[in-house]
Amino acid sequence: MATDQRNAELGAIAALLSPSFKLSADPFGLREKSNETPSQRDVPFDTRIHHFTWAWYLPVMGTGGIAVQLHLLPYRFNGLDAIGTVVFLISVAIFCLTTTGLLFRFTLWKNTLYNSIRHPTEGLFSATLLLSIATILINTCNYGVSHIGEKSSDNWLSKAVEVLFWVYTVISIILAISLSYFIISRESHTPQAATPAWALPCFPAMLVGSVGASVSRTLSTTSDANHGRVFPIIITSILLQGFGILISLMFITIFLKRLMLFRLPSPNLRPGMFMAVGPPGFTSFTIMALGQVGRTQFLPSDFGVNPNFDVGDSFYMACLLTGMLFYGLAGWWLLLSATAVLAGASQKHVMRKKKVDFNFHLSWWAFLFPNTGFIGATILLGEIFSSPAIKWVGTAMVIIECGVWLMLMVQTPLAVWRGRLMVPGKDEDADVEGLEKKEELKRW
Repeated sequence: MATDQRNAELGAIAALLSPSFKLSADPFGLREKSNETPSQRDVPFDTRIHHFTWAWYLPVMGTGGIAVQLHLLPYRFNGLDAIGTVVFLISVAIFCLTTTGLLFRFTLWKNTLYNSIRHPTEGLFSATLLLSIATILINTCNYGVSHIGEKSSDNWLSKAVEVLFWVYTVISIILAISLSYFIISRESHTPQAATPAWALPCFPAMLVGSVGASVSRTLSTTSDANHGRVFPIIITSILLQGFGILISLMFITIFLKRLMLFRLPSPNLRPGMFMAVGPPGFTSFTIMALGQVGRTQFLPSDFGVNPNFDVGDSFYMACLLTGMLFYGLAGWWLLLSATAVLAGASQKHVMRKKKVDFNFHLSWWAFLFPNTGFIGATILLGEIFSSPAIKWVGTAMVIIECGVWLMLMVQTPLAVWRGRLMVPGKDEDADVEGLEKKEELKRW
């Protein structure tokens, strides 16, 4: 009897201690505490690559955005152009790696390409491919053209960028229409599921204006650039900028309605709110930049007006005032998004709320690229009004963005290693927020 009682007591003690022994099997915390998602050592490569989504172009856009910001810095020092060039080349390298990873995914898993585009969330991020290409084209104008031949002469790279601008314009229009059609025809959406990512299909068309501003500025500085090449680029850029910004604002309005009805998203997803800064921010910067180029390129004969009418200055003033209007809207979204992120971070790290999820997510890369337009507009306004204070504000924002970029470059591979990315249920190919899993399965 005593022996049986002792064995029963030992069994009870072992049962109580068994959870601790199970936890000790993962001493470095490589498993997600929420649902025990397997770590990198447990998930095979083909499963990992199956969840390598279109959203992995976000690091390309963010890194390219940092290169653009470094190029725009008003206060420069020796070696800054070299640093910007290195960051630009890093973005190109990430672009190549991401494209290779997606090709592996689509090769190893049949019908993945088609299903990824049809997915109500991941399909939106297919637009990031074109956005990455737009960033590369802009940085090619900033860092590449001037390093080939004389700065004041036309060269093969400037001509190639000009051709690529028109190719990019056509593809972006097709993508904007096709993806928008998929959104409104293939799925039924609820306001609770609204995100700024709904506007992503129109982002590439909107970036036509930014690419056009860079290309037209590059061509206007060459000795043999002619008016017939620059003028249509400026006009097309304005048209597509209006196309992209107005439709994007329609989708962002739905997201604002979502915030009003269902409050803020989860703290770890709040950095994605910065996507709403992109459309008005880039529009502000692009319109003012196009105004500067058009000021010297537009002629009265282009619009059939009185030869004595100063078309250039009139166009420049209209662009400046329009850009300032969108700058105010972008500033509101920037401050609102920053406040929401800080509030979520304080719940996790200040109030120590254990249930708050503030783990890294790919949406954190929205800290960088969407804010590039607003920062560029800030620096441009400082130059237009000859205000050192505004220039220093823009410079401070670039420094902060560089610090965030370094943090994200560390957090991204670390999140993959810890099993928070590229695993089932953790990426953009997972269920849509606000929808039942059964409903998601029915779609397939």
